[in-house]
Amino acid sequence: MLAVIHTIETINNSSFLPGVHLGYYICDTCSDGSKAIQSTEHMLFENSMAPGACNLNWNPRVKVIIGARYSEISLIVARLLSLYMVPQISTSASAETLSDRLRYPAFLRTVPSDIHQTKALAKLMAHYGWDWVGMVHGDDDYGQSALHSFLTDALNENICTAFKETLPHYLDDQNINTRIQEVANTIQTSNAKVVLLILKEELVKKLFTEIIHRNISRTWIASDSWSMSKDIAKMEGINKIGNIFGYSFITGPIPGFKEYLQKLSTPPGAMNKFIQKYQQMDNKGNLTEAVDISIAYGDRLAVLSIAYALKKILDCNQTVCSGEKDFQPWKLLKELKNINFTVDNQTFYFNTSGNFVNGYDLINWVQNLSSGRRDFVVAGNYNLENKQFTLKEAIK
Repeated sequence: MLAVIHTIETINNSSFLPGVHLGYYICDTCSDGSKAIQSTEHMLFENSMAPGACNLNWNPRVKVIIGARYSEISLIVARLLSLYMVPQISTSASAETLSDRLRYPAFLRTVPSDIHQTKALAKLMAHYGWDWVGMVHGDDDYGQSALHSFLTDALNENICTAFKETLPHYLDDQNINTRIQEVANTIQTSNAKVVLLILKEELVKKLFTEIIHRNISRTWIASDSWSMSKDIAKMEGINKIGNIFGYSFITGPIPGFKEYLQKLSTPPGAMNKFIQKYQQMDNKGNLTEAVDISIAYGDRLAVLSIAYALKKILDCNQTVCSGEKDFQPWKLLKELKNINFTVDNQTFYFNTSGNFVNGYDLINWVQNLSSGRRDFVVAGNYNLENKQFTLKEAIK
């Protein structure tokens, strides 16, 4: 969220869209489908028409929505937004089903589909001769879709699956602790030495807590949802459970973002408990160290994509934007599908399925013996076009 705000403010303080000031409105999905729908309707229909009306020739102030984080929530929101052709850009939802242009014509994302990630994982396993692996996935659309995709790709690479276990997606599920114990039992008793975890970060942390307690050591393969989790990397005992690596969405620089975070402040007379907490953390040197801020690169790209599309719609030159400013959202969607821009020596665009196709970074979780934590090292890359990965260094 802060990366989005920072990028918007950077654009507003530049001459990229002369005379145009971008605004934003923020609602929390709380990782809950019903809340996500409520928040989306609130943003779309504030000072506009009531939800459910048949007339689609309405013109909301909100022209595009960035989010949601998880595929499960993005799928729900995408259904609603596609009714009105309001563009939606997710920076992390990677379920393959979201590539369906018939069901989700207004959905875009700054990351590849999981169909590419599972191919990348299978090829890496084949490269190292790991042909007997276990798999744990969530019971949401993201996990189910990735499961079926991986099984197909693994078969093509002559990789066999030792076991397939499922964990509830929601942390407050009444069976979550029981299932954690059962999955840990399966891992402990199986002779598979490699385990693929296609789970969200919070579930991996709960599972690893039990794995560390049982002193189990395996080679763990991370899905993109937790492959750069510093929260997991600093768990006590994390160096005891074996090698960890996986694929991450490409990361990159966000100029001025670190300084922006360090200077966060609350306006006079206002209260913001989040910023106050951040300031307390920053005094201990933890604010910009608690997470790898480069993982917000996709959020920067989402805002830049919108800015480039707006530049075309608003007919901007170096001094003025003379085009129509009160346009309907579908016009922005049309331009977003046609953008093609270069930043940080890379070219970005949405393919015919609405996805960025810039591949993955291969992340090796290197043991830091002095701190007892893990450090992230980019050990290679996976190219979506030739379906091959290249290694910068051997994974031991």
